Amino acid sequence: MPLVAHLPRPRDLVRFGPHNGSHWVALRAGVSVGLPLVLLTATGHRSWLAYAAFGAFTSLYGRGEGYRRRLHTQLAAAVTLVLGVALVSTRRAIARGVVMELA
Repeated sequence: MPLVAHLPRPRDLVRFGPHNGSHWVALRAGVSVGLPLVLLTATGHRSWLAYAAFGAFTSLYGRGEGYRRRLHTQLAAAVTLVLGVALVSTRRAIARGVVMELA
């Protein structure tokens, strides 16, 4: 089957159809990311916004899983996000010639 057959038609991009409860997931995602950003902005901690946004993403993983399984999924997502940020930060520091001294 050609790739074009899998692409949506333009009218399908603006059509509202069955959602199977997806709007609640979207609302939860908006609140879980937006609320920390609003609170940090209101308290003057704008430098923490990126960290809060990435941290809030972990609450979105494991939607249909039980509590124990969801905890494991969220912990794995959190560790992966933190390691990703650490890896990119370290790579950029090395590229800029910043040397960190470990005690």
